Amino acid sequence: MIKAKRIKVPKRFRRFIPLACAGAVLLVGLLIWANPLLDLAGLLPTKAGSARIYLSGLAEETYINQVGELEIHVVSEHNAINAAAVSLKVNPSMVEILSMSTEESFCSLYLENNFDPRKGEAHVSCGTPTPGFSGDSVLMKIRVRYKLPGKTEFRLEPADAMVLANTGGGTDILDKRLPMQQIYIKQTL
Repeated sequence: MIKAKRIKVPKRFRRFIPLACAGAVLLVGLLIWANPLLDLAGLLPTKAGSARIYLSGLAEETYINQVGELEIHVVSEHNAINAAAVSLKVNPSMVEILSMSTEESFCSLYLENNFDPRKGEAHVSCGTPTPGFSGDSVLMKIRVRYKLPGKTEFRLEPADAMVLANTGGGTDILDKRLPMQQIYIKQTL
């Protein structure tokens, strides 16, 4: 049997031992509590095998009455996926959604595939049979017309988004830190 050696703590430091233990417990509790908040804020690294959704094709500046096209992509490099859903929201008084296309998507089955120019929303919810898809795919292409000058944003809604792994279990592997992109619409050329 191994005997533990007792450490002698000078009397003047003994009163700090309970405080140090309480501080350590408090710190561990704080880290456990703060972990979801740090993850939501994007301060923790993403998990291996996670998927992400991103916007492409938007210019930082544009002009009134110009027509632009943006793409919403899904990327899953480590896991095959078989379903995805996303919603785009814009300010309908500043940006008009003209059309939406899913022709280049990995999906072959659609539960939802629509847009509403009055609300400034576009939605897609789709899937594909096994073996699924891995890589980078366009989920939807959207044509827009810029109506009024000023700053506006293109926002992907985390509550409406998911990417399901092709495991048969419906595991959502989407990194919920979805992008929002601001653009500035100028009066004239």
